[in-house]
Amino acid sequence: MFLPPEAFKPVVMEFEFAPFPYWQKGEVKVLDKNDVEFATFVTDNRIRAREGLLHDYPLIYGIMSDNNPAELVSKFRDGELVKKEVIQGILEKTIRTRQLSIHTQDICDTLNLTKAYEVDGGKELDIDDYRNC
Repeated sequence: MFLPPEAFKPVVMEFEFAPFPYWQKGEVKVLDKNDVEFATFVTDNRIRAREGLLHDYPLIYGIMSDNNPAELVSKFRDGELVKKEVIQGILEKTIRTRQLSIHTQDICDTLNLTKAYEVDGGKELDIDDYRNC
């Protein structure tokens, strides 16, 4: 049974996580500059996404591209753009907000849910409603 869109409320879930041990072992890829390395990494991983991950980093930290990589990669696959144009498009539209991208289930299993909030209004929710979903 499918639920109608109004049955869903977007929430922000806050987790406790200690990335330092992964940092010490060199298992964190940092891409914190809007440069060719960042744009190429995003491009390569999006273009070849069907093959699975192209890296072995359990964690990636850094800036975020906006939603344009999906559109750019689609145009690349349709032959409308070459790889260099995809990279340039990502360089032109990048969000300075930082994110931590987790790439292994083992790490996800260590996350400790601490809080949940409604996106609209910011009301704090009972986190027990979000455990073991």
